[in-house]
Amino acid sequence: MRETIQKLLALQSHDRLIHEANTDWESIEPRREALKSNALQAQKKLESQKQGLKAAEVRRKELELEVESKKNLTQRYAQQQLETRNNEEYRALASQIRHVEEEISKLDDQQIECMEEIETLKVETESFEKTFQESIDSIKKQLEDLQVREKELDERLDSLEDQRDELCEGIDPDALARYERLFDKKGPTSIVGVDRNVCGGCHMQVTTQAVVSSKAANEITTCPNCGRMLYYSPEMDVDI
Repeated sequence: MRETIQKLLALQSHDRLIHEANTDWESIEPRREALKSNALQAQKKLESQKQGLKAAEVRRKELELEVESKKNLTQRYAQQQLETRNNEEYRALASQIRHVEEEISKLDDQQIECMEEIETLKVETESFEKTFQESIDSIKKQLEDLQVREKELDERLDSLEDQRDELCEGIDPDALARYERLFDKKGPTSIVGVDRNVCGGCHMQVTTQAVVSSKAANEITTCPNCGRMLYYSPEMDVDI
């Protein structure tokens, strides 16, 4: 039985490598999706920035057209002044001209503010585009690295599985099946040492009988608390 435990310990060490490789492999897809999400968010931010710039440019054009329309209106009022012989109508047209000119002045101020906003947005957009491109380049590189890593892990797992088959040869089938059921629940700490009368898995005190049995190694001994397989080696300190 001592030999069986030794073989199972070797298998457990190997299964730990498989477990670690699998964990790494399983983390690749979430990392890949996170990177794609980051790229999408960066794209949305850039598009939002561009839309803001476009909206400001549209607003500037609208103001230009509105100013042009107001100027045409003052020209019509001025022409009507020249054509009228009625003083009251003349004064009314003059008042309308002043009112429209005030509106034009306000529109001119808005145009200046809009042009300043556009210049600011252009600078910000250029910065956004530069940052976006840097982010995309970084994300592409990381995605490529993940693809390479995924391929390496696929090959590693295939190799580890082949090696595992070799390690399983010669192990008592019942003991192997028992270990594999335990590994499914406890993972890479299915077989643990009993040092100072404490289980190396759950770290609880075990019975004297369990210590004696693990030291004798005449049969597979399990922790009465967590069910893990126990083993003893000379460097361990036990109190019997």
